[in-house]
Amino acid sequence: MLDIKGIIEQANRLWSTRSRSTRRTNRHQLRRNLRVETLEQRQLLSGTQGDFNNDGVVSLADYTVWRDNLGSLYTSDDYQLWKTNYGKVVSEETSIDLTGTSATVDGSGVTVEGSVITITESGTYNISGTLTDGQLVVDTTDTELVTLVFNGVSITCSDNSPVYVANAEDVLISLAAGTVNTLTDGDAYDLGADTEPDAALFSHDDLEITGSGSLVVNANYSMGIVSKDDFTISGGNISINSVGHGIRGRDSVVIEGGTITITAGGDGIQSNNDEEATEGTITILGGTIDITADGEGIQAETTLTIVDGDITLLTGGGSDVSSDSGKGLKAGVTLEIEGGTIEVDASDDALHSDGDLSISGGTITLATADDGIHAEGLIALSGGMITISTSYEGVEAANITIANTTLDVTATDDGIIASTDAGTTSTIVISSGSLVVEAGGDGISAEASLIVSGGLLIVTTGGGSSQGVSESESAKAIKSDAVLTINGGTFIINSAEDGLHTNTVLTINGGIFTIAAYDDGIHGDEEVTINDGTINITTSYEGIEATDIVLAGGTIHIVSSDDGVNAAGGADSSGGTTGGRPGGGGGPGGGTTGSTGTITITGGYIVVNATGDGIDANGNITMSAGTVIVNGPTSSGNGPLDFDGTFVMTGGFLVAVGSSQMAQAPSSTSTQEYLAFSYGSTQAAGTMVHIEDASGQDILTFVPEKAYQSVVICSPLLVSGSTYDVYSGGSSTGEEEDGLYIGGLYTSGTLLGSLTA
Repeated sequence: MLDIKGIIEQANRLWSTRSRSTRRTNRHQLRRNLRVETLEQRQLLSGTQGDFNNDGVVSLADYTVWRDNLGSLYTSDDYQLWKTNYGKVVSEETSIDLTGTSATVDGSGVTVEGSVITITESGTYNISGTLTDGQLVVDTTDTELVTLVFNGVSITCSDNSPVYVANAEDVLISLAAGTVNTLTDGDAYDLGADTEPDAALFSHDDLEITGSGSLVVNANYSMGIVSKDDFTISGGNISINSVGHGIRGRDSVVIEGGTITITAGGDGIQSNNDEEATEGTITILGGTIDITADGEGIQAETTLTIVDGDITLLTGGGSDVSSDSGKGLKAGVTLEIEGGTIEVDASDDALHSDGDLSISGGTITLATADDGIHAEGLIALSGGMITISTSYEGVEAANITIANTTLDVTATDDGIIASTDAGTTSTIVISSGSLVVEAGGDGISAEASLIVSGGLLIVTTGGGSSQGVSESESAKAIKSDAVLTINGGTFIINSAEDGLHTNTVLTINGGIFTIAAYDDGIHGDEEVTINDGTINITTSYEGIEATDIVLAGGTIHIVSSDDGVNAAGGADSSGGTTGGRPGGGGGPGGGTTGSTGTITITGGYIVVNATGDGIDANGNITMSAGTVIVNGPTSSGNGPLDFDGTFVMTGGFLVAVGSSQMAQAPSSTSTQEYLAFSYGSTQAAGTMVHIEDASGQDILTFVPEKAYQSVVICSPLLVSGSTYDVYSGGSSTGEEEDGLYIGGLYTSGTLLGSLTA
């Protein structure tokens, strides 16, 4: 006869000899690999269905088949049912009826000494009734599961833990359907020289709570539920009111399901093993969690992982209160969010990691008095929908990467900032996603480098371009202390200071930009290079400013209250004493300083509408290709073109109109011909100027946006020594763009005279 008992006991020994960490890892992995199938598709473990290899008997081989082949089809609950039904010789269930000050027992494995009920053997214990001032103790020496079925239990203990697991391999508390179970302790424990137990439900060993009933924990001494090893919640409606921490699993906390409500004077949920690198973890795979905590909401010593679930946290009094304790989610090493719905209202950081932090999915809403998302290492946002409705700084870390993420940030200081104590190494890389940032300080700021390759970025700083900030404040929209590189993306910027800013080199290789800035639209202390892109600077003090400016491609429209394009040298105030937003140095630019500054135009389409100088270089200007249209100043203190060195033009097309007193034309060393002339009086805005050669070929048909008195044109159509007629007024049937007409027929206005190139 087959020794079924011996075989199953052998299987139990095999299971028990595996390390606790291995069992926990397998158990958690099974849950994460759960497949949702119909009951018909899944082989339920009941009756004779423990025979996985179909040999007609339940044996050790069935466990091996289950472990090796069915782990991706069945959850750990299925395994637990298999283990309960087939993994040991099933004994009769023991019933414990709590009777106020003592208990009656039907079955074995229990001792009763007054109001202390002690379970001494593994097995299943069905517990019901009320214990007015007593204790339920689990103290077993074997390595099997102890299952406590709470079937309408109320236990109060005035001087100790109402439920105390002194020793057991694993304890499973099952909350019977339709029942409410309550544990209440007093505010002072009689522990002698000991410091434990210190929770209303305390376990020295692995603990799991499951079922569909309810558990209410009133912790008046210290903590609500504590496991010194691993703690798992897979089901139940659990409510904890604790003067200290709500839940602590020293080695780990795993939440797979259930509804958990915690009010805590300390942390809501905590795992605090700081001695082993692989312990001190919290994993949330599902369930509904609602925490109100004076301390942190959920805190893991090492790794905090959220895969799914509905989580609501109110910590430290919420975002209306500022404190050093009151973070929403906190990890000592790594914080990972893969999904779920998370809402945090925190007095400190809403999401915090002392190491790295990653978000790849989920819907996350954060309000905080400090940082919305903070990490000492890397923040990697690769998915999800994140709203930071209130914060001091929205996102802060040493390094930040953003892709495929919808991020909405409101911050009183900086919106997204990469910074370190060293101040020289932090980077931000944005490759895609949708970012909306409203910041009182800088919108997006990095110390070492900031690279944007795609995505939609809507950035408002300091209240927008109509506001401005003091010299001691910074409200730049997109800023790098070192290198700023933009390869693509769509940008809508409304800034109380500069739109795009770098302390060194700024390069634009592509993208679509709409920029309204109180100060500079685009600023580089050293160099700005634009190779491509569509740039529309609708409002600015100076449109583009740097020591050296290279315009090699793209379509650029600039409206400025001072200089349109200004190469002046110096840091952020138009190069020392020239230019600069009022309050940071002022006065007309051009010809008043010995600073260097160059403008090189090798391509692109540039249109400038400037109240100050249209294109201004404290050094030299060179142009070899591209189209430049300048609607310059109407006052006499500035000119459409302004350079202290030379303007050498070897190619491209230039038309510049404006006031006449400080008007300049390309230098005589230019290899391409030009015409320059002034009117005897100011011409009204919208008055067409037309130039044609002796054969009637159109050289220029242009309608300035503003009043003007001087005109400069440099075109490859001009021939040295040839004479050209100049007309004022008239009309054209050509295609108009930015006041410039191409093709069509010109109907003559007034002939003003002739000029020779």
